[in-house]
Amino acid sequence: MIGQALSEHKTVVSVLLWGREGVGKTTSALRMTELGPGKVVLINAEAGAKKEALDQFGIDTSRVEVWPSESQGPGHITYETIEKEVVEPMRAALAVDPDAYIGVVIDSFSEVARRVLEDVVAASYDKAIRLGKNRDRWFVDIADHGTAASQMRSLLRRFRDLGIHLVITALERRDVDEGTGAVSYGPALGPSVATDTTGLVDIVAYCAIERVGEENFRTATFTPTQTRRAKDRYNKLPVTMVDPFTDRVVAYVSGTMTKENDPARRRLIDAVQAQGAPAPATTPAPAEKEKK
Repeated sequence: MIGQALSEHKTVVSVLLWGREGVGKTTSALRMTELGPGKVVLINAEAGAKKEALDQFGIDTSRVEVWPSESQGPGHITYETIEKEVVEPMRAALAVDPDAYIGVVIDSFSEVARRVLEDVVAASYDKAIRLGKNRDRWFVDIADHGTAASQMRSLLRRFRDLGIHLVITALERRDVDEGTGAVSYGPALGPSVATDTTGLVDIVAYCAIERVGEENFRTATFTPTQTRRAKDRYNKLPVTMVDPFTDRVVAYVSGTMTKENDPARRRLIDAVQAQGAPAPATTPAPAEKEKK
C-alpha cells in the first residue's frame, strides 16, 4: 500500500467554537479530558479558565497543562514561543507515548492572533529603527498582517498535524457590507486568518445561550446561514446541539451518540414543548434576533 487505510485512521476532531463571551466555549473545549487518560494542553491566552467553574462540569483540571505559566503571562505568547515551548515538546512526547496528550485547546484564537500580530509589528519597528528609518511605534503595515496571518496558519497546521484533538475558541465579530449594508457574523479574526481557520478545521460551531422557560441551555449550531459561519465536515452533528462539549461532539462523530439517544437534546425538547411551542430546528443567529 502507498499509505495507511482510511479505516485505520484514529478519529480526532478539529473544532472552532465561536460566539459571544460567557456562552461556555472554554468549558465545552476542555471537556476533552473525558476522552482519555492523557493530558490536555490549554493555551490560556485570555487567562479565563477558572478551576472552580470547570470542576462543576466534570473537567479533570489536574490533567490540564496551562501555558503560558502565571509568571509568564499572556504577553509571553508569540509564534516562536508557541513553536518552541508547546508544539515541539508535545511532538517529542507523543513520539514516545502516543497517549501522552489527548489534545490542545487554544483559548482564544482571537487573542493569540492579536498577540502574534503585536510581536510582528514590534519586530518590524525594531528593524526600521536599526536601519535608521522613521516609523511610528504603533504603525501596522499591510505586510505585518500578511506575516502574522502566515504564522497563524502555520501554527494551526502544526497543531492539527500532531494527530490529536484540536479545539480553538474565538469571540464573535460583526461585519457590515459597505455596499449592501448586510450584517454578517463570524469568528473575531482577521479576514485572511478567518478564511484559513474555517477552511482547515473540520467543524465550525456558533455557540450561544438559549433561554427556555426558567432554564438556560448552552447550544451550538453547525449549519451555516447567510449571516453566520458554521460547518460540519462529518455531516453527523445535529442542527442544534445542547452542551456542545468536546466529548459529546466526538460521540456524535463516532456514531455512539445520535439525536435519538442524546439526553441533553431530549431535555431541551421537553422544555420547549412545556412552553407550548414546537421544538426549535435551529438556533437563531444574532442578526436574525435583531430583526424580530
